[in-house]
Amino acid sequence: MTLRATMQNEGSLLRIVREESASLTRARNRTITETTEALRDGYRRAVQSGTPGRRLSSAVRSRLYSATDAEGGAEVEAGIVYSKAKKRGADGQVFDLVELLSRGETVRPTRKNWLLIPNPGHGVTRAGNYSRRGLNRALAKIRAAAANPEAHPDIYFQELDGGRRLLIVEKKKRGRRSTILGVLVRQVRIPKQYDLEGVFRGIERGFSQRLAEHWQREMGR
Repeated sequence: MTLRATMQNEGSLLRIVREESASLTRARNRTITETTEALRDGYRRAVQSGTPGRRLSSAVRSRLYSATDAEGGAEVEAGIVYSKAKKRGADGQVFDLVELLSRGETVRPTRKNWLLIPNPGHGVTRAGNYSRRGLNRALAKIRAAAANPEAHPDIYFQELDGGRRLLIVEKKKRGRRSTILGVLVRQVRIPKQYDLEGVFRGIERGFSQRLAEHWQREMGR
């Protein structure tokens, strides 16, 4: 009788442990899902507050996936927040534009003495209506003049700031105004546009509280 009672008690205890473990797993999954979504949305709001339009903020994505826990038991949900705004610089290095604008950075040439910044408004009739087409048009002319200067006598350099910057100017004929194709600079300081670290710290502080709340709800079922 004593052995049977002991086995019944142990069976009840194991069942309670399994139920609590399952409740904790569900609470953890729900907390990670909510935290991942909150972090993604927080990053998007921060990016949108510091940059025009929604294109860059929409590059912030999230993904949920499963991983086996340390005991090899039930699968627990995990989440990541990442950016699809990967760009390749002139030196071939890949950088994340969302991350770059969150910290600010000074960009310097790696192989040459100058950084080339084409004018995205070149050839655009409406003021402020910059476009990729205008940038590519200016870049094509600059490259052509660099490859064969004698064939492009209408394109010349104009010093600024004591030679620290050089304007690349295209001289127009018949009294038309000259246009700026681009500028050569020694370095460019990209200022910090928004604070992603602050968003992360705020979400991180609430993780334990959210997990405890979800576990209490699961245990109350």
